[in-house]
Amino acid sequence: MNKFNSGSSYENSWDLAQDQSKMLSLFGEAKVCYQSLNKEGIVVEVNDHWLKTLGYLKEEIIGKQFGDFLSEDSKVLFAENFKTICSAKKLESSDLKIVCKDGNSVIASITGLGSFDEEDQIIRTHCIWQSPKEHIQVENSKYSEILKSSATVVEVSYTGIIETVSSSRELFSGFEPDEMIRKHFLKTGIFPVDQAALLKTIYKNILKGEIPTEVIEFRWRHKNGELGFGKALFNIVREKGDKKKIQVFLFDVTDKKSLEFELNQSIEFRKKLYAILAHDLRTPFNSMLGFFDLLQNNYDSLTDDKRRSYINLLKLSANKAYELLESVLLWSRDAEINKQNQGESCKLKDIIDDIDILNNAKLKSKNIQIIQDFDSKSCIIADKNMLSAILRNLISNAIKFSYSNSQIHISLEKSEKNYIISIKDYGVGMDLSKMKSGEDLKINGTKSGTSGEMGSGLGLGFVKEFVQRSSGKIWFESEPEKGTTVFVQLPNCKQ
Repeated sequence: MNKFNSGSSYENSWDLAQDQSKMLSLFGEAKVCYQSLNKEGIVVEVNDHWLKTLGYLKEEIIGKQFGDFLSEDSKVLFAENFKTICSAKKLESSDLKIVCKDGNSVIASITGLGSFDEEDQIIRTHCIWQSPKEHIQVENSKYSEILKSSATVVEVSYTGIIETVSSSRELFSGFEPDEMIRKHFLKTGIFPVDQAALLKTIYKNILKGEIPTEVIEFRWRHKNGELGFGKALFNIVREKGDKKKIQVFLFDVTDKKSLEFELNQSIEFRKKLYAILAHDLRTPFNSMLGFFDLLQNNYDSLTDDKRRSYINLLKLSANKAYELLESVLLWSRDAEINKQNQGESCKLKDIIDDIDILNNAKLKSKNIQIIQDFDSKSCIIADKNMLSAILRNLISNAIKFSYSNSQIHISLEKSEKNYIISIKDYGVGMDLSKMKSGEDLKINGTKSGTSGEMGSGLGLGFVKEFVQRSSGKIWFESEPEKGTTVFVQLPNCKQ
């Protein structure tokens, strides 16, 4: 078994490699130089900042003796310091002069510790250093200054009291070190309750010698109340007797997390848009296929007027399908670039008429009429694509669950702040107790309609999400076997 600074343990070389990967993941892009040497002092890993600072290519470094890159007077000091790292399980620091590729040199305050095997033999060292403009003196047990440009280093006593804090504007912006030092780390107000419980468990485990083998992610609270995200790497330092001190490297990853969240939101939203497209195109294509079948099977028996009528309906369905494809793809593109649509004047009659045409075949086959109970000149200020998607799915749902030879009534109420659109059908209705539990919101899209129509799987939950995206509300009035009325409230975008 291998030991990392007498705290972390490894079952085999794979675990050691995982530790190396962990260290590199923390320091890979940091503005601090990181290097790892094997027990012979040969360089096995460096980060990009190391290469940039000294001007070397990676292939010129890996596999070479680190001492070959030091000035003559520093080689002796490094040899002595390296022996100490290899024989003692404690942090060591020294100031060395490193020769750059161009012949110049930099003075670096190098701090290192080692990974040991089960027989306490050194396997690998991990070192960090900077090239300061002025010579920086670093105490053996403290290297907060050397890391302050890339991480916050907090030292916590075995009783949980914070002893030192490096000044890092990235993580503890708004907090002065004096506001944290001499306080228990759980009583600083930095960690939300659930995160404090997590860190307390980690702290107890570390005191038992169980240092986390992976980087820990956590949430923290800024002094102004805003929440952020961080990563932490833990190290244990033994003091006199059995007392232990914990060193925590804290990295602020709030911006990265925000970008990841926005990316995931964009991907999920785009998936939903494509689901809309697949769902809504099915209706006009089914309509067109139905008319093609009529023409193919009954062409000779149809009059010229009837043929022309079917061909006109085919063209109309094809045009509407194409317009739908264009609008959804455009909507997807606007969502991709995060375009904020502040709303436009949407004539409700035009939207309903388009939906009527898209569903023409289904309406005719079930002999259902869509009745528009509102002024034909009525307009709504809204995101037209979002409004059309909501109404297409709700009306399609109403047709699906309506009985033949019935009607669907669409009404509009307007106020200074809101619009309320209602869609009333006389179909199978819903059990509102299931609706409250969310069950129907999830499965309604997969139920068969009154004429055996197959579901799409989108369900009313999909519509609810889009209504909420529009800062609106959706609710239902329904009774089994008597029909359903769906109410959609949307804000007046002028307000």
